Amino acid sequence: MPESLTTQFQTDFQGLSLIDSSKKPEYERPFFNHLDSLNKYDLLFTKEKSSFQKTVKDKFSLSDYLGLEQFVMENTHLVEPTEMQAQEIDWNEIDNAKDFLQDKINKLLGHEQISQTLKPLIEFTIDSFENYAIYTYMHPKSTHNPWMSTHHLLLSGYMYLISDKEELVKEFHPTLYGQKNNQDENVGIITKAKKERKFKGVILDNRLTIQMLVLNYLKKIAPGYENPIPKKRILQHIEEKGITYSDSSFNTAVLLPLKRTLLIGSSSRGYYYMEDNDDFKTSYKFHQSKYAGIEFTMNIYKEGAASRGISL
Repeated sequence: MPESLTTQFQTDFQGLSLIDSSKKPEYERPFFNHLDSLNKYDLLFTKEKSSFQKTVKDKFSLSDYLGLEQFVMENTHLVEPTEMQAQEIDWNEIDNAKDFLQDKINKLLGHEQISQTLKPLIEFTIDSFENYAIYTYMHPKSTHNPWMSTHHLLLSGYMYLISDKEELVKEFHPTLYGQKNNQDENVGIITKAKKERKFKGVILDNRLTIQMLVLNYLKKIAPGYENPIPKKRILQHIEEKGITYSDSSFNTAVLLPLKRTLLIGSSSRGYYYMEDNDDFKTSYKFHQSKYAGIEFTMNIYKEGAASRGISL
């Protein structure tokens, strides 16, 4: 591992501390970003298939999650630029970084470190860091590392666990699976902060399956920028399958991740499956115009702040 990267890990972990209390907005979004980033590889791999074998009854499992992790490690070329070949991995350096993190976690937990209940949570946190380190080692300058958001979560003071074993999840959060709208879901995400025996969590929704279904629908109904369909029609399609999303949740959980795969594009007329470079350019120009409008507004704010003597 490059010396600067090894030093950076050690510096990060020296200042590591557990956050005083878990806050759902702080840990929910990074986890979902992590899962969306993993799923991006699967979506890119299956884009040439005529039909995606997914139904709304499919539940995302821990086995699916681990399979995605392995798939990503074996197929970074799907996302990374072709000129950025994977670098050779120094496993001794990665093991040293893991040991450093383990020692730091033990010190932070104090007597809690011997808890058998905490063992799977500690192991998952360290394994997740290992994946982040491996990917970072292979592609040091990448902005596509799927473990980037969970690593930032670790540095923010969270330990975490992903599991579909209901009894294990209940050891940390006895009522998580019983909460409204969680009965049909499968994977629990648990976080730990500083306070002993205090855990919070969230159940993963079916967004990954819905992303695949929507991508398949757009590929069939809206191929190319000349055939866009409005979001309302997409929502109607999934509602016919018994799925209900609010407009904002659908944007965040389904459309935005799909757009970031560069598999679907959008225009003022709606959304479409991108088939060629013309589709790509059309979507780019649409977003560029929106960005230019935002930038113009922000410049007005900056001028206004200057005239008022306000520091932004």
